[in-house]
Amino acid sequence: MTQRLLYTPSVLGLAPYQPNKKRALLLANVKVVLETYSSLLPLTVRQIYYRLVATHPEYPKEQKFYRSLVNTLALARRGGLIGFDSIRDDGVRTEHCGTGFQSLDHFKEYMGRYAKSYVRDKHPGQPRQIFVLCEAAGMVPQIVRACGDYPVTVKSSGGMDSVTAKYDLARECSYKDSVVLHVGDYDPTGLSIFHQLALDVRQMMEDHCRQEGRTVPLYECRRVTILEEHVSQFRLLTGNTKTSDEAKAWYPGINGNLNATCEAEALPPDVLIQLVRDAVEMEIDHSAYDTAIEIGAHERMIARRAVSSMTFTGGYL
Repeated sequence: MTQRLLYTPSVLGLAPYQPNKKRALLLANVKVVLETYSSLLPLTVRQIYYRLVATHPEYPKEQKFYRSLVNTLALARRGGLIGFDSIRDDGVRTEHCGTGFQSLDHFKEYMGRYAKSYVRDKHPGQPRQIFVLCEAAGMVPQIVRACGDYPVTVKSSGGMDSVTAKYDLARECSYKDSVVLHVGDYDPTGLSIFHQLALDVRQMMEDHCRQEGRTVPLYECRRVTILEEHVSQFRLLTGNTKTSDEAKAWYPGINGNLNATCEAEALPPDVLIQLVRDAVEMEIDHSAYDTAIEIGAHERMIARRAVSSMTFTGGYL
């Protein structure tokens, strides 16, 4: 049965796009941002927005310009002027069902690729678990890149108002000493998320351990950015508290301004990555990490040899 359509989007498909002079200049400036941070792609639209506002005085830091940028980038991507892979979007999760191997030869090829890239788990031998939680889900790929091959778990912290999310993290932290490094906005919401991590998750962890009769491991929560001093240190653009946040009397503001806020995306992507990497490196046991790499190199050679000699007997009956 054909369903009746109630709404038709204003733009459909990969439509050609010919921007006017003003938007063409905007796209040219966007491409400069993407080229500048080409090794850190994809960027979020919010990061592109902050780079433009910070480097071009003609672009105002206001919602109207941001909405115009979002619309322009959407049209430019549909029209092939900017690659879809250059910009990170959120909200889509994909799961494939019914997959498998096409044949035993396909399986051997698959195992061969894995053997060539075999690496040993770096988590064993580390004195404590390291979690990096990022408020903006779109920045997670950059955080992952910052952590590189270090034994770190990266999560989005935007949903930390969820009891389930906090309990799941608390349960993970209840079996080993842990440190949580937080990347978030400097505003009432961002700071409340951090305090949820520091206080509520800790209490849940302690309660969980006591219910099971286990010793409570050490738990530390540390904010990586945005810190108040980062605003002046990196000359970051600030905004104002939202109407819904005006009643948050506990909010300390920035440099004495109780209405000032700063989003994590205001940080240049390369600075963000360096701050996260420095924070992670402070927590790593580098001796255990180096040992895992050395053992992994030897095991990789053994795995490749074993897979190359793999044979299958018998057949389909």
